[in-house]
Amino acid sequence: MTAVLPRRITLGTAQFGDPYGATNVRRHLADAEVANIVSAALESGITWFDTAIGYGNAQSRLGQAISGVPGIRVVSKLASVAAIEPAVVGARVRQLVEQCLEEVRQPQLAALLLHRTTDLDTASGREAIATMVELRDEGLIGELGASVYDRSEIEMVNQSAPELSRIQVPGSVLDQRLLADATWRRPGTKVDVRSAFLQGVLLASDQQLASGLPGLVAPVARVRCAAEDAGLPLTDFLLGCVLRHDWVNSIVVGVTSLAELQQLVDASTFVDHAIDYSELAIDDGQLINPANWPPGLQLL
Repeated sequence: MTAVLPRRITLGTAQFGDPYGATNVRRHLADAEVANIVSAALESGITWFDTAIGYGNAQSRLGQAISGVPGIRVVSKLASVAAIEPAVVGARVRQLVEQCLEEVRQPQLAALLLHRTTDLDTASGREAIATMVELRDEGLIGELGASVYDRSEIEMVNQSAPELSRIQVPGSVLDQRLLADATWRRPGTKVDVRSAFLQGVLLASDQQLASGLPGLVAPVARVRCAAEDAGLPLTDFLLGCVLRHDWVNSIVVGVTSLAELQQLVDASTFVDHAIDYSELAIDDGQLINPANWPPGLQLL
């Protein structure tokens, strides 16, 4: 068992602005709940927060909760610019970044990621990158990066965007495509992993899964059995599948309550590197990629 510090957790904030997550029964969190979650996260040693311009009012709610607290690092994501005319993209990106900084109440974003790597194939996307570089050089952004979904998007970043030094990828016990073979990693690039719980689906009951994702009933049951065989709580088992990789900079996870946060912090304390997760992986993109799930899926 190897110790893992809470600093390898980046707290996701999608739930602060939207009813995000297939098993999110809380829907909209009250301001007091957001404040309590952030305060508890800081007390546990978590100082990195992941948000996005497209997460409703998550940025402003996060800003209220972290205002005046030193040492905070915020990562945000830029919504697609493909539909914006190249001539005005630069001004728009600058406006959005300045607005983001005002909302999160920080002098600098630790990182700004492209939310859609397909922008890299467009003139507007290239203009956006150029402006992001300017903002980085001005000190308003620490690092530039991209949120990706698969190896093809990573290759696009590696080949056409050397300016992007941080990448966020999906990874879980069921979706081990990028965890099992990390030859796609570009030297010097930091890697953060999201979707370790597949929007909470990996913690759902058989009954919940059968109501909307019946194809995952058997795979998730196998995961639960494997966790029991390993003598670990399910949350610990799921996080361990990702955090056991030393090249993973942090794991991005969102919560909807103080209890979920505490469970997350406790589960990240130790990782068992001896567990073999390989036989639990599946390669059905319709099941492991939330983008392919039924629109508005809720397993309640």
